[in-house]
Amino acid sequence: MNVDQKQPLIDRLNYLWKGELAAVFYFPLAVWLLAFTFDKTPTLPTLTGYGLVAFILLQGVAYWRLKLAAMQDATQIPRAKLRPFRYLQWLNWLLLLSWWGVVWLWLPLDGFQWLVGGGFWTLALLEQINYYYWQLMYDFSADFQALRKTKRLRRPSLWRQLNRR
Repeated sequence: MNVDQKQPLIDRLNYLWKGELAAVFYFPLAVWLLAFTFDKTPTLPTLTGYGLVAFILLQGVAYWRLKLAAMQDATQIPRAKLRPFRYLQWLNWLLLLSWWGVVWLWLPLDGFQWLVGGGFWTLALLEQINYYYWQLMYDFSADFQALRKTKRLRRPSLWRQLNRR
């Protein structure tokens, strides 16, 4: 791959990891703004929901940075550096299920707690699926064209890396 072909991919990978990292810092501001606007105090279900999203987004940051480094060096990501993602994939499911235990301890929840905490939990679930199972985000023209052509979801980059032979 020549430099002209490589640069758009490098730019995209930079965009991806920086966007994921920005979201980690943006979400607490959004919670604070919502809590202030509705005169509510964020509770444990809200905070743990945010923690789930942040944890999974930071996995995305790490992966996109690894992929960027591999792209710049014209190599593949070493399997040893991918191994933690295989464990994180299953840890994420355990944490997503555990959130419901936190909710049960805090019952009854008011509408704000359900909306914000449940919203974060849902976002964490979607990110888990997006990174490890099926690509749900189609913000790049080539990805969107492939979706329109095949009319089916693609496997995400991390899934393909974890399952390469």
